[in-house]
Amino acid sequence: MPSPPMVSGPSTRIDRLQTIRDTWGQDLMDAGENRYVLARIYEIYDPDFLFYCNEHTYVIAENLQCYTRSLDPSDPVYLGNRFRREGEKNQGKALLNSGAAGFVLSRGSLSLLHQAWRGGEGGGRADSLGGSVDHSGGHSDGEGEERGPPTECVAKSNYERGNPGITLARCLAHLGVYAKDTTGNQGGQRFNAYGPVRLAQGKIDQWYNDVHASDPGMWRAGPDCCSSDTISFHYVGPAEARAMHHILHHRETYLTEGYEEALSLWPASGESLGPYAARPKAGDETFDLLLKKIRVCSAA
Repeated sequence: MPSPPMVSGPSTRIDRLQTIRDTWGQDLMDAGENRYVLARIYEIYDPDFLFYCNEHTYVIAENLQCYTRSLDPSDPVYLGNRFRREGEKNQGKALLNSGAAGFVLSRGSLSLLHQAWRGGEGGGRADSLGGSVDHSGGHSDGEGEERGPPTECVAKSNYERGNPGITLARCLAHLGVYAKDTTGNQGGQRFNAYGPVRLAQGKIDQWYNDVHASDPGMWRAGPDCCSSDTISFHYVGPAEARAMHHILHHRETYLTEGYEEALSLWPASGESLGPYAARPKAGDETFDLLLKKIRVCSAA
């Protein structure tokens, strides 16, 4: 399961977390192999890979497993839906992966971060990402003084303390680990910062276009938005997550019975859909994406 989620709506947290437990979280637990961390504490679990997301991200856990199988956990990687932040568009380095879409860190990356936070290669402590610098776990510089984390690995503002992914990305860049293109072989995102309906309808905010402006092909409208081995969708509420999970894992049934049967599972009202979600409309290709494009990998 993912590391502890960032909760944007505490009143709905229980329903969201129960949905994860009942859908893709169970798929991840049933996989058996210890390829994903159960907590983000490197010293305790020493995972091959850590996958971070929040509680209204829906994950196709089997596709996450199959994707990471092709990777060497000792290689430092930082994989997700990469954003180029303002001021970095002409530097050729995409530093920030969307926390909403979810991102992967390997053991190699965690090791580098751990060393930095603990006072190794200019390091300090893990809590430096979101809080003030704590030198209590650092190492001596040989002259009796404790070394803290490098400045690149410390939150520089209250905004960054509330959005630790920014500091994490900058720290990884300092350590030589950059976000890479994770689109599929035929294009389309594996890690998506919107739900499937909005992607199929092409209803994307301007900021999303802006952060991908210098990264052509990072998203498209319709079924081409997503890779056939898509891993995640963001802004997916509990009822929508349950519908998607059932449809994706019973696709042959709904290809036979038709899209209307699949649509009958979808939450109808805005309240049940959750924030920023939408209901499929005739001709918007949502079910072409879910039923014809996306495949659930056999993780066995």
